[in-house]
Amino acid sequence: MIFSLLSDQEHNLSDDDVQSIAKLTDGYSGADMKQLCSEAAMIPVRNIVDSSSFDLVSFSAEEIRPICFSDFELAMRSVRPTVVAEDLERYQAWNKQYGSFVSE
Repeated sequence: MIFSLLSDQEHNLSDDDVQSIAKLTDGYSGADMKQLCSEAAMIPVRNIVDSSSFDLVSFSAEEIRPICFSDFELAMRSVRPTVVAEDLERYQAWNKQYGSFVSE
């Protein structure tokens, strides 16, 4: 999912990085993950804008560094899961009783 959400973004995330992000974001919904990826993608842009040498007139997209694992670590500070564990447990219990989804 992470690679899919970042398909049009330059990044240097390895498979191990993505596995780590997946473990750290256990409990995040699809919408939460989309928001997390968007926030992580904005961090390199903010780094340039916040630098003293930023000049909007001469700025080019090539100046933006690739997204990296530390961008996700920073993004996770502000993007938290919207589904709490109790809600997830209630949904799973309901699904087990009434739903058609088979869980492991």
